[in-house]
Amino acid sequence: MKDLFPKDIAQLEAWWNQSLPEMERIRLEERLKTDPEFRLAADKLRKTLNTLYDLQRETWRKNSPHFDRSAFPAKPPLLLRISKSWLFWVSIVAFLLLGSYLVKKVVLVEKSELIQASQKFSPPDWLPYRQGSQADELLDSASKAYLNSRYRRASRKLEQYLALKPADIEAKLMLVVAYLKQGEGNKAWQLLQDLEKKGEYPEQLSWYKALALIQRNQEDAAKPLLRQVAKENNPWQAEARRLLEQF
Repeated sequence: MKDLFPKDIAQLEAWWNQSLPEMERIRLEERLKTDPEFRLAADKLRKTLNTLYDLQRETWRKNSPHFDRSAFPAKPPLLLRISKSWLFWVSIVAFLLLGSYLVKKVVLVEKSELIQASQKFSPPDWLPYRQGSQADELLDSASKAYLNSRYRRASRKLEQYLALKPADIEAKLMLVVAYLKQGEGNKAWQLLQDLEKKGEYPEQLSWYKALALIQRNQEDAAKPLLRQVAKENNPWQAEARRLLEQF
C-alpha cells in the first residue's frame, strides 16, 4: 500500500471538512477514482483519525465531571432573557397607566371641589309661610327643616307639598335650593326646566341653573350663565365670580 505524503494528508483532511478549493477537490476525487492504492491509504487514514477522535471524546467524557465550568459563565436561559424584556415593557406600560390615573384623579378632585363649592352658596332669605291645611303644615315643616339645614327632610316635605299644590312657584324654587344643597343637580335641573317655562324669577333661574349644570359636570354650559349673573347687581354676584375663578 502506498504511503501518504504530508501534502496528501492535508488535502484529504481539507476534503473531508469540505474546505478544499474547487480545482484541488476535482483533482483529488479523480485521483481517488483512478488510483486504488491511494484510495486504500485514504480509507486507512480516515479510519485511524476516527479512532483517535473516538478515544479523545471518551477521555473527555470520563474527565468532564472534574472540569471546572465556573470559569465560563452560562448563557442566561431563554425564559430569563424574555422575562427581562417583558419586565422593561411592563414597567413602561405601568408608568403610563399610573400617569393617566393621576391626571384623571386630579381632574376628579377639581370637579369634586367645584361641585362642593356650588353647594355652599347662600340662598336669599325668603320662606313662604301659611298655616291651617295639610298642605300648609307640610310647607311649614319643610320651612323649619330648611332653616335648620336639614335639606333632605325639607326636600321630602316640599315634594309632598307640591303634590298637593303643584302651582306654587316659590315652593318649587325652594325645593331647587334644597336639591342643590344635597348635590342632586339632576333633580334640580328637571325642576328648573319646569320653572323656566313660567317665565318668573329669571335672575334666580340663571344662578340656580348654573349651579345645577356644575353638579351635572357641564361646566362649559354653566360658564355663560355665571358670567351673566356676575355682571348684574344681584345677591349672587360675588359667589358667581368666585365660582368662575375656580374653573
